[in-house]
Amino acid sequence: MKIVYTSNTGFTEQYARHLADTLGCEALELKEALSSLRKKSEIIYFGWINAGKVEGLKKALKNFNTVCICGVGIAPPSDEVVVSLRESNGLALPFFYLQGGFDFSRLKGSAKIKMRIARSLLKKSIEKKEKPADSEKFLLDVMENGGNFVDRNKIKSIADWYYSRMI
Repeated sequence: MKIVYTSNTGFTEQYARHLADTLGCEALELKEALSSLRKKSEIIYFGWINAGKVEGLKKALKNFNTVCICGVGIAPPSDEVVVSLRESNGLALPFFYLQGGFDFSRLKGSAKIKMRIARSLLKKSIEKKEKPADSEKFLLDVMENGGNFVDRNKIKSIADWYYSRMI
């Protein structure tokens, strides 16, 4: 078993490495995994959430025997977030959502431009509302000020799932 991940700002990588340490296996960035692992190697895949999509997931599914998917995003975990991500990514495999973090200064490429636009649109939307939702205010605060919500303990459910497969 290997842990394979795609990370833009490092929060997804942190979770992938935490799980790899817990399971006693190796964590590899997707590009590295594509060149070093055999096709159809069994993996658990971690991808960061970008506009409702798990980044790198299509490549992971195409090239590896992906047994579990972990998405890392800004929003706090909820059933609504999990259902939405399952639907928007067409997920049938076991799926875990983890709240990672946000650091605008660490964004790369088009993600930086997209987040600048999303932050602006969210701010305008909130300003127009008489009573914006707490979740919207939280998201805007994180987008403006950053935040790190990575917690090693949050991978326990993934490790428990993995070990339950062995029984």
